[in-house]
Amino acid sequence: MQEFISKLNIETIITALNEIEEIALIIFDNEKIIWANSGAKKIFNLENDSLNNFLIAHNFDNKLIEAIIKSIKQNNYEAFFENLKITTKNSIKNFCICSKNIIFNNKNCGFAIFVDITKEKKVTEILVAIKELLNLVLISDTIEEMLQKLVKHILYVANFDACFIVKKEDNKLIPITFGDKSEENLKCILEVDFDLNNPYVAKTPIGKACIDGNIHINNDTENNSDVEALKDEMLKRGFLSSVGIPIFKDNKIWGGICICKKEKNFFFNYITLLEEFKRLISFGIEKKEKDLFMHITSTALENSDMWVVITNEKGIIEYENKTVEKLSKYKLEELIGKKPNIFKSGFHSEDFYKNLWDTIKKGKIFNAILINKAKDGTFFYLKDKIIPVNYKGIKKYISIAIDITKEKKLLAQIEKIKYFDILTSLYNKETFLEKIDEVIKTNNKNIHFIILIDIYNFSAVNEVIGFQNGNILLQEISQKLKKVAPKKIISRLDADEFGIFLDSSNEKELLNIISKLKEFFEKSFVINEKEIKLSFNIGISSFPKDGEKAKSLLSKASIALNIAKQKGPNTIKTFENYLLEDINNYINDIHTIKDCLEKNRFLLFFQPYVDANTKKIRGAESLLRMVNEQGEIISAGKYIEIIEKNNLINKLTINLLEQLDYTLSKVNIKLSFNLSANNFYSNKVKLKLIELSNKHKEKLVLEITESIAINNLELVTEFLNDIRKNGTLISLDDFGTGYSSLTYLEKLPIDILKIDLSFVKKITTSTKNRQIIKAIIELAKALNLKTIAEGVEEKEQYEILKSLGIDCIQGYYFYKPLDEKSLLKVLNVSGN
Repeated sequence: MQEFISKLNIETIITALNEIEEIALIIFDNEKIIWANSGAKKIFNLENDSLNNFLIAHNFDNKLIEAIIKSIKQNNYEAFFENLKITTKNSIKNFCICSKNIIFNNKNCGFAIFVDITKEKKVTEILVAIKELLNLVLISDTIEEMLQKLVKHILYVANFDACFIVKKEDNKLIPITFGDKSEENLKCILEVDFDLNNPYVAKTPIGKACIDGNIHINNDTENNSDVEALKDEMLKRGFLSSVGIPIFKDNKIWGGICICKKEKNFFFNYITLLEEFKRLISFGIEKKEKDLFMHITSTALENSDMWVVITNEKGIIEYENKTVEKLSKYKLEELIGKKPNIFKSGFHSEDFYKNLWDTIKKGKIFNAILINKAKDGTFFYLKDKIIPVNYKGIKKYISIAIDITKEKKLLAQIEKIKYFDILTSLYNKETFLEKIDEVIKTNNKNIHFIILIDIYNFSAVNEVIGFQNGNILLQEISQKLKKVAPKKIISRLDADEFGIFLDSSNEKELLNIISKLKEFFEKSFVINEKEIKLSFNIGISSFPKDGEKAKSLLSKASIALNIAKQKGPNTIKTFENYLLEDINNYINDIHTIKDCLEKNRFLLFFQPYVDANTKKIRGAESLLRMVNEQGEIISAGKYIEIIEKNNLINKLTINLLEQLDYTLSKVNIKLSFNLSANNFYSNKVKLKLIELSNKHKEKLVLEITESIAINNLELVTEFLNDIRKNGTLISLDDFGTGYSSLTYLEKLPIDILKIDLSFVKKITTSTKNRQIIKAIIELAKALNLKTIAEGVEEKEQYEILKSLGIDCIQGYYFYKPLDEKSLLKVLNVSGN
């Protein structure tokens, strides 16, 4: 251009370019602008002006000012500037400038030509930004990352002043990313409610773009009513024009991008470029969505529990996922490039494989159960679906399968469950009966026996050692039973009940087996370093005396077993006809107990005990009573053992503790409560006792017997020590009977000794009994324990006990057991 202008005659230039508004022509001397064309007047707002004012007003570059001055003074001077920014009346623009010395009106003057190249410059910047957008799509991992980089490119590569991107969700526009060239970085956009239901938002360029999918331009922020919703913030930042560009995904409007410029009437010149920009950013959004979908799909496929193998048309493996490696035991590099026949097990015929390939080559799906062989020689089962895929002439075969090896093994296990107990591998009940009937059918001349063995109180054992250890214990018992009665039919009939069938036997063999069983249970079991002592009950029936069918024999053995349970641990009973009456009574008793539990017909009565010297009430023992169907209150003593043996004691205890809690809240004396051994194996009971102990402190007394501590001294002692910390007292009941041992007085945390009524009854007639009671009282005092004598019914008994130093007296001589109402009345009369 410089060379072209140099060769032209100045007058020719002036004449040709005088009316072109995009080019400014100026002639000037030292003082003023002599002449300017219409383009110069429009661009620089020129009237007759001094040269100095012109140079200052438009912030000319120092080199340009120097060139202008030289062009006035130096003949033939000429200077050219390819791209300079100059402040015009409306904005900053880019110009190509030529400054030259000429003779005008017979004197040296300067002549300058300003060619506006702003549009061409902006086109170049936008094209660079568009080109960079393609790179952004390729290098960004996510849509969010791509959009954040896009905003920066719009600001610093395309040289715009502000930009924000929104996503359309339920007729609202949600800002995704934004920015401008200020420190505030356009964070104000987060405070705008872009609700398209608001007409002011809907008519903004970004609103309209996200509604109709077209590009919308705001040429003049100051005078455009469509931008009313954003006008104040835009003008505050000098954004005089803007454009809203829709973004599409899958032919639906995904969102939009708004770009701002500090220059009026800017964007209408670039519609074609903006359309290309819209197309590219929509392409980027769709590509990133597809990339994400492919990543998720491939990750899911790779980590799926399903077997996935892809081969080419020739059956060469090109891909397999982790499940294939896991099932086949082959590594990736061992399978790629191989054929699927590497998995052949030998279970399928050649015709099977021919049918497979014929089917998929015809483009049809092949379904089958495949038995494959792993690298280590083991077999695995697949429910396989082989799918042929043809994409633009490229054929692939995809094998998608479910591992059903476990299911196949489970079917075998289910078949086993039909006949065997899954925990112990002994015969189950149904098989036990079938096997017995088979023996009886073929051998009905000989005597046969059924021996039923019940593990005494096994539910309590489970509570202590845990169900997992309980199962281990049952497995060990079953193995030992096989040694006790080898080659005999043995069954696990119930959770803790086993059966042995002695075929073609006699009483001598029966006694031998029973002897071995007793010896077997006398030894402790060790499970996970815990020593466990078990008790048992045994019931026996015989063929043909007690029945001719397995069910009848089992029923009679069960009756004998239940009677054995009533008698206590380690009891053995053989069925006799008179036992039927006993078992019927037993069943009726169980029914009565369960009915009373359901209808809350168990009650607490209270028998006070008094200070031996002052005769004032010091406390009361809670005693169990029940209301029968006729509404009569009767003692529940005969039912306690049945309640214990049928695992109902803890349910009853919770019910009674609720009653005790209510009564304790009304009285100012100690109330004692008798605990069962099973209570110490129930977390619910122990938590309830802790609750009452926290609430009533020293008013609560817990009574235990020595027999409770025998089976699990450590468990009982630990719990009682904890509960005594609240002030709750512990009483040892029936002292002097049963297992009496000074060991328990040493180890158990005892506060009170209760002397059993069996000693008290004979105190007036037996010197030996009197001396025993005296020794117990003296021992208690030495150990700092209180003493209570039970069952005192006569004055003479009371006087003797008082003389021996007893602390408290309990019995009918002072008070019989009272219901709560009567107890409260007695306490009010006595001053308690």
